[in-house]
Amino acid sequence: MGLIATFERVQVILSPLRLFSVSLWTALCGLSGLIGQTFFRKSDVTRWVAKYIWSSGMLFLHGIRLKTTGVEKLSKNQPTIIAANHESFADIPLLINIVPFFLNFIAKKELKKLPIVGPYINATGTIWIDRSNREKAYQSMREAGRLIREGKPVITFPEGQRTKDGTLGIFKRGTFLIAIEAGVPVTPIALTGTRRIWTAGTFRLRPGKVTVSVGDPVSPSGYTLETVEDFANEVRERVKSMQEAALARFS
Repeated sequence: MGLIATFERVQVILSPLRLFSVSLWTALCGLSGLIGQTFFRKSDVTRWVAKYIWSSGMLFLHGIRLKTTGVEKLSKNQPTIIAANHESFADIPLLINIVPFFLNFIAKKELKKLPIVGPYINATGTIWIDRSNREKAYQSMREAGRLIREGKPVITFPEGQRTKDGTLGIFKRGTFLIAIEAGVPVTPIALTGTRRIWTAGTFRLRPGKVTVSVGDPVSPSGYTLETVEDFANEVRERVKSMQEAALARFS
C-alpha cells in the first residue's frame, strides 16, 4: 500500500474521533459561554469565548494549517459588511478566529433549534433570517443595517448555503441591498480549502491547508436598488479571483 493510500486510510479511521472532539469542544465552550454570560450579565462574554477559546480549539482539532492574506484591510473603525463564500462548517470558526474584532452573523433561523449551539449563537447577537417569510427577512436586513450604522460589523454568506461540489454559487441580493441602504462597503473574503477539511453533507473530517484571503472593500457608490445584482456580481468576481489565486499557490 502506497503512502498516499495509507494516509487516506488513517484519516478515515481518525475522522470519527475528530468529529466527536469538535462536537464535545463546541458543547463545552457553548455551555461555558452561556454560564459566563448569565453570571457576568454581559453579551460580549459569549463572543469572547467564541473568538479566543472556541475558534482556536476548533482550528487545532480540525488539523487546519492556516495561511491568511490581507487581514490588515479589516478594521473595527471602518463599518463594513463582510461577504464570504461558504464551503464548510469550518468556515465559521476560521472567520471568527482571523477577523480582528467581534462579528455579528446573519444566519438562517433553523439554526436556533440546535441544542446548546442555537441558544449560544443567539446570545452572540446573531441576526436571524426567516427565508420562508419575505417581510420578516426584510426586517432582519434592516436590523443588520442598523447595527452596521452603529459601527458593528456584520458578516454574511451571500450564497445562502454551503457548496457541495466546490462551485462558487450565485450571490443573493440581500447582503448588497443592506450595503446600499446603509451606505457601507462590502469586504470580500475568499475561503479556500475548507471544503476538503469538512465537505458539506458528510461527517468526514480531515486535516489540511486552508487559505483565507481578504480583498479590498467594494463601495456601494454608483449602485442602486435597480443595479444591486451588478454589485453582487462584482463582489462575487473578486471572491472567485482570490480563490483562484489561492488554488494556484496550492498546486
